[in-house]
Amino acid sequence: MNEIPKNEADKDLREAIIKKMLNDTAFRLEVVRKSPFWFAHYYFSKHVELEMADFHKEILELLADDEKKLIGIAGFRNSGKSTLASQIFPIWEILVIHELKFIVIISETQRQAEQLLDHIRKEMEENAFLIRDLGPFYTERDEWGRLAIVVKKYNAKIM
Repeated sequence: MNEIPKNEADKDLREAIIKKMLNDTAFRLEVVRKSPFWFAHYYFSKHVELEMADFHKEILELLADDEKKLIGIAGFRNSGKSTLASQIFPIWEILVIHELKFIVIISETQRQAEQLLDHIRKEMEENAFLIRDLGPFYTERDEWGRLAIVVKKYNAKIM
């Protein structure tokens, strides 16, 4: 398995990569660094139970492309847009890539943004694979009483 694709080539290859990821921590961390696709499949397998549609792969590729400064994502309700763009990607960016140090979750309403942040908090507090490989994490309230997720290890914050 010399070359790891940014997203799956076929089901057999995906299964072989994931099987090796389960047993080899160094390989797992190398693979998830290459793509949020593999990060999502390993650390968020409960959210990625089915094969990703092409538009899911495209969303992750666009988000991970450093050349793209602004992207718009449109899709039908419950198609996974927020899970990918406002949960999985910010966690991948801070915990694996370490380039972004401050991420603000924005949504149509403050309540929706708070719910998205709460989903991130729950993953960082309850996802045993994430904690084992990339933790620890903790949450705090900022000076206005809003929830923020601080990752001291990487000097980063999500709010």
